Amino acid sequence: MATIAKEERIEVRLAALEKKRFKVAADLLDLNLSEFMLASAREAAEHALASQTRFVLPARQMQAFYGSAGPTSEAPAGVARVVREAQRL
Repeated sequence: MATIAKEERIEVRLAALEKKRFKVAADLLDLNLSEFMLASAREAAEHALASQTRFVLPARQMQAFYGSAGPTSEAPAGVARVVREAQRL
């Protein structure tokens, strides 16, 4: 598996109690603190992005949704940007 160069850095200020809590959680998962923070941030980002790109509708509302988007209708403003950003991930 190819290794991706890590060239960027993020600094976080936090209370000592928060750091201790994160360290305990990282230890439980056999990760160092940096790995734990990165994995947690990645998971939160995936959740946030998914909540903006996926939604569930009851069957009747889904039919109405598809029916309202005819073959010539354009996507709502911002959708193309979100799709492009999601594809880069």
